Amino acid sequence: VSRTVRFEQVAAACNYRSCWAVEEAAEAVAAVKELRRRPGPSLVHIRVRAGAPDNLGSQPLGPPEAKGRFMQFLARDPDAGQIS
Repeated sequence: VSRTVRFEQVAAACNYRSCWAVEEAAEAVAAVKELRRRPGPSLVHIRVRAGAPDNLGSQPLGPPEAKGRFMQFLARDPDAGQIS
C-alpha cells in the first residue's frame, strides 16, 4: 500500500496496545502468538514483497473467501504448521 507509511506507528499513535511490523514468516508467527496473549487492540503489519513466482498460479478467491481462509489460519494452533 505504501512504502513510506509506518502503519505500526500510526496504530501506536491511535492507542493500539500492541503493534508490530514484520517481513518474514517466522516474525509473523511470533507476532500472532504474542498478540493472542495481550489485550487488544493490536495490529500486525505484514510487509510482503511485490510480485509472485512464475509457477504460482492464481487462486480464484474473492476478498470474502480470502478473509475466511486467513481467519481460519489465525484460529489454528500457531505451533501446528508453517507459513509458506
